[in-house]
Amino acid sequence: MIPLSITGDEAPTVNITSHSNGDVLEGSQSTLIARVSDPEDAAEDLMVQWVSDIDGVIPAVADVDGLVQTDWEPLMVGDHQLSIEVVD
Repeated sequence: MIPLSITGDEAPTVNITSHSNGDVLEGSQSTLIARVSDPEDAAEDLMVQWVSDIDGVIPAVADVDGLVQTDWEPLMVGDHQLSIEVVD
């Protein structure tokens, strides 16, 4: 007999630190900042991407501390809705 312990996979967490909901960004470039973590996986192993409803996927990477800093220059003018997706 081999004893096994099976645990559930907990979802990663994300906290957007810049910018706030409703912020209006002027100019051509902005830095998007978030912090990610996961109880089972190292932050740098998480798949992270920002998503603009106009421009689509904005690739991102978390460092060993879970910090995600992405320089973003919109491809299209308009009111972008941004979100961040994190998958373990």
